[in-house]
Amino acid sequence: MKKLIKQIVLIYCLFPVLGFAQQVNYSGIITDSKSGEYLISAHIFDAISNQGCISNEYGYYNLVLRKGDSIDLRYSFVGYEQRSFRLLANSDTIRNISLDPVSSLNEIVIFGRKRESVIHTPQMSRTEIPIRNIKMMPSLFGEPNLMKTLQLLPGVQSGSDGDSQIYVRGGSPDQNLILLDEVPLYHISHYGGIFSLFNTDAINSVNLIKGGFPAKYGGRLSSVLNIHLKEGNKQQFKGKVNIGLLSSGFLLEGPIVQSKSSYLISARRSMMDLYTGIIGLMGNGIKNGFGFYDINTKFNTSLSSKDHLYFSLYNGDDNIFSKVKENDQIPYNSNNSIKWGNTAISMRWNHIYNPRLFSNVTGIYSKYRLMNTSFSEFPGQFSSTSAYSSFIEDLSLKADFEFKPTNNHEIQFGFASTRHHFNPGIFTYLSNENGVVQADSSMGSNRLVAYELNAYASEEFRWRRFSGNIGLHYSNYYQGEKSFNSIEPRVNFSYALYSNGTIKTSFARMQQYVHLLTNSGIGLPTDLWVPATGVAAPEKSDQLALGWAHLFEKQDIELSIEGYYKNMDNLIEYKEGTSFYSGTDWQEKIEVRGQGKAIGMELFIQKQSGNNSGWFGYTWSRNRRQFENINNGNPYYFRYDRPHEIDFLYTRKLSKGLNFSLAWVYKRGNPITLPSGKYEYSSVRPGLGVDENPTTIHIYPGRNQFRMRDYHRLDVSLSYKIERKRYTENWSFGIINLYNRMNPSYYKISPKMDGSLRLLQVTEFPFLPSISYSISF
Repeated sequence: MKKLIKQIVLIYCLFPVLGFAQQVNYSGIITDSKSGEYLISAHIFDAISNQGCISNEYGYYNLVLRKGDSIDLRYSFVGYEQRSFRLLANSDTIRNISLDPVSSLNEIVIFGRKRESVIHTPQMSRTEIPIRNIKMMPSLFGEPNLMKTLQLLPGVQSGSDGDSQIYVRGGSPDQNLILLDEVPLYHISHYGGIFSLFNTDAINSVNLIKGGFPAKYGGRLSSVLNIHLKEGNKQQFKGKVNIGLLSSGFLLEGPIVQSKSSYLISARRSMMDLYTGIIGLMGNGIKNGFGFYDINTKFNTSLSSKDHLYFSLYNGDDNIFSKVKENDQIPYNSNNSIKWGNTAISMRWNHIYNPRLFSNVTGIYSKYRLMNTSFSEFPGQFSSTSAYSSFIEDLSLKADFEFKPTNNHEIQFGFASTRHHFNPGIFTYLSNENGVVQADSSMGSNRLVAYELNAYASEEFRWRRFSGNIGLHYSNYYQGEKSFNSIEPRVNFSYALYSNGTIKTSFARMQQYVHLLTNSGIGLPTDLWVPATGVAAPEKSDQLALGWAHLFEKQDIELSIEGYYKNMDNLIEYKEGTSFYSGTDWQEKIEVRGQGKAIGMELFIQKQSGNNSGWFGYTWSRNRRQFENINNGNPYYFRYDRPHEIDFLYTRKLSKGLNFSLAWVYKRGNPITLPSGKYEYSSVRPGLGVDENPTTIHIYPGRNQFRMRDYHRLDVSLSYKIERKRYTENWSFGIINLYNRMNPSYYKISPKMDGSLRLLQVTEFPFLPSISYSISF
């Protein structure tokens, strides 16, 4: 491998046009001076030559300069003091830089990428989510929720109030590649979405890409959500404890070896199962509830000036349960539960071959598991046990390289190999009567193994007002005796119309080798991950986007408008009347070769710094699906098609330590399937006459022909920070749905006395206050 890499570098060095002999490199790592955390997307700029670069996601940078020139290097990052150096560019130099946070900044100021970079880079459809914005968002039960913040972005749709899934530009939740320290996750919420899987206290950076995907990403159709955890404080021990009504947790971080290695440990636990346990003991032996926990652990160390090693672990589980214990009033026992969880492990090695060539090699393990069990017993008479289990497990190795021959050219290439292990669903049943086994069976889908190989290469370049990123992603997938190949072009182009205004366009082809069979919309994890096979071919998409962006520099306000068109093929869905519990193989329950078309326009205005910050977004979109045997083969609106959506987020510093935030959202009602009438019939059984209990049949005019009531809601939050001598207290008070809008979560059909049908609306989250408390030390 090292020999191949050296040959690639040598080839580029032979191009005389690059003039390597007259160039020197200034490279290094940029960190926070207080914690030692890497600063991602920090700016390095030479004020004399007007050359600059941005640090990558590991804080590494390399600026190529002409040998012998005088240079005025400036290192900057929003929210930090700028550092400057005047010197001569005589030889290659490694300069690791620590930037000091601006002490006068308050909690409202966002630490993020400098806005000019968003205007002048070819990448489009990308948004960086400030962590402090997430923490200040009004949230259910005072628990910050990253996914709920993402749902306020244009082009990102949401499900019901308690659903943390995101639907990006007409796609489904399974079409989002969600990476936690480069590990793909398959389920991203606790208990139906009320709690996010991601502990915001442990997150360093969040990036969402909705289109124009870089060549390094593959395997999903609609978006890439890239989340990096903090590395842990390398300078001093720090801690934080959160106390809430529904969940509590802590975070500890500190150095292992000062300035060289560090650790981070964070954990959360729900409180509801403790309350329900106490109530069950005090009551009649009936106990219902839910519980969850999650743990993030991270270690990192510098092996040398050129080598860095990271280890990251996430583990979390949920449990919804119902228990009945035999007593004088209840003659039986039962225990029913749905359990699910994720495990994500990564081991990463960063290596700097030379100032121009940087690599990251990662080993990955990921598993999502689901278990639904039911036990009932009449002691001494009868008992039955049933269980349904499903999982998806990945084992991967990947390597990514960044090669920068000049400031105006950057080449990225790499490869990955993955082994997928699927258990789409096994149902088992055992019954026992008077000590004799009456039934013992197992049915469902067989376990499957699939292999996936990915390789990519791309080049980003700049020439005067024109910049671009051209790449190619190749994938090969093998399952059973079936093999699929895909060559996917990725193109981003940008042209600067004027100093602060840019027009951009992009095209991306994507292919996806996993499917999600969605059984219900209530947020419970009864959806099943299944592989692409000869029956269910890989999903495909082509997305074309065009946009314009303008920066109001004095106000630090960015305005962008983007339009997109996306075509999707080989979608799958359950056949009418089937579910994940039926005992046949999943491939016999699905409709295949579905098509999807999504078109939309997004307006986004954003301000990330100052006493007043926030954003305004508007989305117009249409989203249709079509299957041969659904809706008589006619196109129908996708379940989360919302033609109009408005999102508004505003945050303000009221005084020292006191901050206010407000979020308002409006969404056109999403389409649903409702009956337009009904009829009844009675069967005639030989020798018994007419059945006295007629069967009711509902008449449906078509799929998703009705729309739910329009949705809108106002949430407010007030946070107060009290700085003590040795610790800091943080209080947060919020109100969800301030004006108590009765938004529909779902509808029920109920018959009236005269036999006609009545539509009943169910609202899950009316006016709801919240409070949370944390202490940092």
